[in-house]
Amino acid sequence: MISLDELNSLVDADESDTLERKASLADTDAIRNTLIAFANDLAGRGGGKIIIGQNPDKTIAGISVGADEAQQTISNLARNRCRPSIPVIIDIYEHHAKRIAVVDVKASLARPHFRGDCYVRQGSTNRVATDAEIMVLHSAAVDPKVRQLLTWQQEGKTTLTCVQLPTGMWGLISAELAEINGTYIVLRHSPSFSMTVPLEDLRLGYDYQRKQPQVTFQRHH
Repeated sequence: MISLDELNSLVDADESDTLERKASLADTDAIRNTLIAFANDLAGRGGGKIIIGQNPDKTIAGISVGADEAQQTISNLARNRCRPSIPVIIDIYEHHAKRIAVVDVKASLARPHFRGDCYVRQGSTNRVATDAEIMVLHSAAVDPKVRQLLTWQQEGKTTLTCVQLPTGMWGLISAELAEINGTYIVLRHSPSFSMTVPLEDLRLGYDYQRKQPQVTFQRHH
């Protein structure tokens, strides 16, 4: 459970890649899709929260059923309509004399999760993941490098300082993070010049002078 001040802050917050609102429990497909998107956690945010009983304009619609029925409905969505099932924490609150549910969805070690399609979060909306992103989700569950690269990508930090060792004329360049795979990344310096770097050869850091992420790797001849 969260405090009253925390609840007020939550219901006043804008929708984002970690917060979604649903006006009614009847919107089961949309609730399930968001459960899956938060559990898949493509951007490495740690999951997200769903407020049920609140309109997109932040007015409180309220849930028409009792607390037990609301919890059972949400639990059934997470357990029986997501594959694999998704563990969730459900709390029911009275807010302005109306009942709302706050569903806390953690990033899942069992990802990727599906309903048929696999959903990921992009900004304040859900979208169907590509086949390549599904492969990356498998890697992100166990590889912190992949999680960090995905976070940079989600934050729009795709211009990287690239340090090739041993350094020389071409030892330090800027390049765009063009692709993230489960075993490698692709860095694009120009339309005609790109590099494929295995994840195992990659060290991640930060270039404080240029104020952008930095990757270091061995240059192979």
